[in-house]
Amino acid sequence: MKKIISLILIFFLSSFSFTWASQFDDIKKKGDNLVVKKQYSQAAECYEELLKLKPESYVIANNLGFIYAEMGDYSKALELYHKALSIKPGYKDAENNILAASANYAQDLIEKGKYEATIKMLAKIKQEFPNAGELYYYTGVAYQAMDRLQEAVTEWRKSAKINPNSSIAIYLKGLEEIMAGDNEKAIRTFYSALEKSPNNVYARNMLGLLQAKRGNIEAAETQFKKITEQRPNYVEAYLNLGYLAEQKGDSQSAMNYYKMANVKNPYSIKAAINMGKIYQKMGRYFDAETCFKKASRLFPFSGELHRLLAITYSNEKKFSEAIEEFNTALGINPNDAEALYAIGLIYARSDSEADKNKAIEFLNKCSQIQNSPYAPYAIQKLNSMNVSASSNISSPSIQNTDILAESPEGDLSMSIPSEWTEVPQQTDSNDKYMWVMSNLEKGIMFIVYKPIKGSESVSKREAEKIAGKLNSKKTIDSNFNGTKYFVIEGKNQSNKIRKVFSTSNSGKIYIFMAEFPKPENISDIEKLMNSVKIK
Repeated sequence: MKKIISLILIFFLSSFSFTWASQFDDIKKKGDNLVVKKQYSQAAECYEELLKLKPESYVIANNLGFIYAEMGDYSKALELYHKALSIKPGYKDAENNILAASANYAQDLIEKGKYEATIKMLAKIKQEFPNAGELYYYTGVAYQAMDRLQEAVTEWRKSAKINPNSSIAIYLKGLEEIMAGDNEKAIRTFYSALEKSPNNVYARNMLGLLQAKRGNIEAAETQFKKITEQRPNYVEAYLNLGYLAEQKGDSQSAMNYYKMANVKNPYSIKAAINMGKIYQKMGRYFDAETCFKKASRLFPFSGELHRLLAITYSNEKKFSEAIEEFNTALGINPNDAEALYAIGLIYARSDSEADKNKAIEFLNKCSQIQNSPYAPYAIQKLNSMNVSASSNISSPSIQNTDILAESPEGDLSMSIPSEWTEVPQQTDSNDKYMWVMSNLEKGIMFIVYKPIKGSESVSKREAEKIAGKLNSKKTIDSNFNGTKYFVIEGKNQSNKIRKVFSTSNSGKIYIFMAEFPKPENISDIEKLMNSVKIK
């Protein structure tokens, strides 16, 4: 009897093993066929199932990473490549894929304006692969996009030192030739970089820009169009094609390119501005207003944007709104001659004596700005009003005008003092922040987090999470601008005072965090909090 049981058991196990192997092979065959057909979403489902059946397979983990990379989910791809590497240390396929995915991920983040996230991600990979030159190259590209050119050049030089004969090193040489003023030599260098690597879109983009500068529009167009084929999400190429179309007087084609740039990256300030300018020329002022409003929400500290919006309001005969926007531009730059001149002209239209005096005040200020093209026009206008320049007519100061910042959805607004500086949206890989602002002189940092869904109890929990570990911690309830807040206060590890303000409204949680060195700085924070309006 025992032998019979033993035989049955053996047969059962053999049968199970055969069935399992057959099942595994069937799923793998199906997944591989889907990859060949580029049906990556379904292929990923198959390989996810394979990984559950065989979690110790570094090959399956690596292949699944490849599928996610093809789908554009580089974060997930990197996770799987690292899993493969943890199962089999030194696995070259996984190492090569990590570097390729990191480069693609960096390009993707840069195109979305997530520069800090790019640098952070690459820094982590550089610890694993300190001799991978392309990692330093893309770090430099991110710094360049942030106008931190010195740091960009430092990273590019590290890249060139590691791979002196690479396309990236040649591209760097071309940039140095541009900085030295030798554009003709730079063009030849960028061609060399493309011979080495035809997919170096940064070298191709610079080549296109230099050709456009020489007036060779067709050659420049060819380069930018080639980029859109190689990298369909590279926004700069569409912006440059739009610019070339404008140079040829083809506003409709230019608009189409700018719209494409906006589709590829809805946070592209350049795309919004350029569309708005074309709408201005076409007399479609409402559309222009929409574009400039969107751009100013993304980057509320741009005087140019507020000025463009003000000009649009003027064209729509919305003069009070125009004056408000011009004043905001002046809050950012008190010597903005165009804004001063424009406000003067608006007030000069009025028959009111008070408005005439305001017109004279602004035109006088404009006339006194040296080397401004608007100063002669301001003097001419003053003369036509029978007033000589430099009249001492007083009007309220406009230099301390606060800047109104609104969330893209319009549910949150606040007034920010013009002396504060700001980092726009998209400041980290998780898109947690709406605005990160600082008063550099006082050493204050103020963060506005993106609204998230949740109730009052969740609001308190999220506030605790953001507050983190604090010394001398206390919690209180406060009221600002008619809104109740749950407040956590304490000192962080750098001995700065940290305050986290949390509230909920209409199923959304709104959180603000402030860090400042001295107790007397709390008045600056309270001023900000009292300006917050949640709709």
